[in-house]
Amino acid sequence: MLPGSADSASGAGEGHREPMDAVTFLADLAMALHRFATYPAEHPSLPDAAERVLLRAVPFLDTERVLTLEVNPTSLSLDGRPVPGGNAMVDDLGTRLREQAVGALVLRVGLGLDELTEALATLARDPVPGERPLGHLPIGERPSWPHLQFRPRTATAAVAPVAPGEEGPSRQTATLPLSVLWEALARALRPDGPAEGDGGAGSAGGESGAMELPLLALLRGLQGFSDPEADEIRDRASDLLDAMAPDAIRRLAQGREGGEVALPLAVEAHRAGLAPTAVVRLLDATLVGGERALSPTLRHLLFRMAHRAGRDASPGEGRTEARSALGEQVERMLLNEASGGPSGIRWPTVQGGADADVGKGETLTAAAPFRVVELALRLDEPGPALEAALHACVLQGNVASILDLVEGAPSHSKTATRVEAFLFSPERLADLLSGADVDEGSLRRVVDVLGDEAIAPLFQQLAASSARPVRRKIFDRLVALGPRISPRAMDYLTSDVWYVQRNMLALLQRFPFLPPGFSPMQHVHSQDVRVRREAVALAFREAGSREEALEVALGEEDERLVRMALLELRNGVPAALVPLLVDRLFGSDPHPHLRSLVVRALGRSRSRKARGALLRVCGGSAGPMGGSPVSLPTTTPELITALHVLGRSWPDDAEVAPVLEAARSSTDSRVQAAVRGVVREGGSSVGRRSPSRSDSRFSSRSGSWSQEGDA
Repeated sequence: MLPGSADSASGAGEGHREPMDAVTFLADLAMALHRFATYPAEHPSLPDAAERVLLRAVPFLDTERVLTLEVNPTSLSLDGRPVPGGNAMVDDLGTRLREQAVGALVLRVGLGLDELTEALATLARDPVPGERPLGHLPIGERPSWPHLQFRPRTATAAVAPVAPGEEGPSRQTATLPLSVLWEALARALRPDGPAEGDGGAGSAGGESGAMELPLLALLRGLQGFSDPEADEIRDRASDLLDAMAPDAIRRLAQGREGGEVALPLAVEAHRAGLAPTAVVRLLDATLVGGERALSPTLRHLLFRMAHRAGRDASPGEGRTEARSALGEQVERMLLNEASGGPSGIRWPTVQGGADADVGKGETLTAAAPFRVVELALRLDEPGPALEAALHACVLQGNVASILDLVEGAPSHSKTATRVEAFLFSPERLADLLSGADVDEGSLRRVVDVLGDEAIAPLFQQLAASSARPVRRKIFDRLVALGPRISPRAMDYLTSDVWYVQRNMLALLQRFPFLPPGFSPMQHVHSQDVRVRREAVALAFREAGSREEALEVALGEEDERLVRMALLELRNGVPAALVPLLVDRLFGSDPHPHLRSLVVRALGRSRSRKARGALLRVCGGSAGPMGGSPVSLPTTTPELITALHVLGRSWPDDAEVAPVLEAARSSTDSRVQAAVRGVVREGGSSVGRRSPSRSDSRFSSRSGSWSQEGDA
């Protein structure tokens, strides 16, 4: 009877004994083991923890005489009944018992505190590497007490009997020793099949009393066992699979136990510890016939790794690492990518040489080219398929992952050297840039290694790529290479493609000096306005071309070019441009919102023509009538700016005075603020108004044109 079950709660056959809760008892047992594993032997809390466990068990033992805790692969059972999962302490107890290979803990009536304390101290010791756990010790060496014994964990597995009319999910399972399962599997796989009336394992549709897919049950049962019996069964099962024909393994792998198989057989075989070659045979059988079939190249590499990790290989870290790597590959191939479906990846044909036909027409599993490279690096065998796989990885954008693999390879790796030689080449850089996008980190790493060798393919793709994101990233890499790219940029300036010209001019803007003999003026008159913007920005930097470029830009209809010129005039207004500014101020300008910038530019010229234009904006006049009362026009942004500029630049001018006086007398607070703080006749400038907020706003836009970069 399970402590804490409905029967025990009723008290039937037990008098009035209080029921014991299974989870509480096991949690107390787990806590006691934790204390014995953590605290020193003389700690006063250890006897208290053991006494708590004993007090829980004694009432049950007084009536039932024996209490058995069974340790199953994934759960615990108390007195033959499963214990509900989900309790962290109980789960930890199960883990500790499995680590010690304990299959059962048997408590009998008469158990004393001294026995229990010694047993807890023995069980709490962590297994020392190289020593056998408690359950694997011979009977004579296994600790035992009169009223408490450990039983070793025996290799068993749950199988589902096949009966006519039974559906998989509803069938009851039976637990059988692995030795029985192995005998049943061996009989079922005999060349002549199972004997007549054989009650052993059979095919997926066997007679009543047969079992479905005993190999799956055997593999699951082997997982976690390391005793001699289990090791012998592993070796025999591996030998059997190695000797079987591929078709026979395929039929075996396509069976089912109770419906769907939760994990592919190859994964189960690896976790069960079968020989690596047997694992690869099961993997191959799992994929054959489907769209995710292994290519001959990948199959060859996997078998190479399996032989390196096999029983006949030299012992040492190399064999252990190869076995681990093989298991990782198998699980990633069958589990991590199972939801992705077939990839339909086909390797490109490598032109020329002995490798010309490598990979041609092979349909690979998802990410298989990357996996071929990974296996080649692990085996350090740069075979003929490596270059084709690398080429496919570049086209798929897997360069960053490949570089990470290379960095983790040993310094003496021949394959890593070959991979680096392949990737760090101008040809591969061109491949990397040929797609619709490119990984920026990979591009940076390749360009940093290639240095000047990267310049030619970068320029070639900058001019040829139709993908703006790719051009943007190439542009940034070229800028990082510095002014030494200028001669190549000059070569591409002869292109007829507008965005090529624009990108070359934008590149030249990023460097402090222009190439000798180069003048941007030939592009200032380009037919494409986007090219003219970049050329004008460059021309502003050259003293000999600045005034001409300003004149061209001020005469443009393109708003961005006009704004660029007006902002550039903060660095000085040539006298020859004042008439052009006046024309923009009073003419039919298509961009009237720029008039405030025109007013500011006129204020910087300090010429009488500029002052007259500003007075005209404010309703005043220059000449004999100056000084008479002024009636200000309707308030506009250019009026506010003109008043501010006049008050700042000509505060003592007799012709400006009436305008400033009218502004001080205005009822418009914006007009008054424009001239507030202006002092005449050399008076103190304390309190003079600082540059307006619009000054800051316009200043913040300065130079924005030079940051556009790629189109």
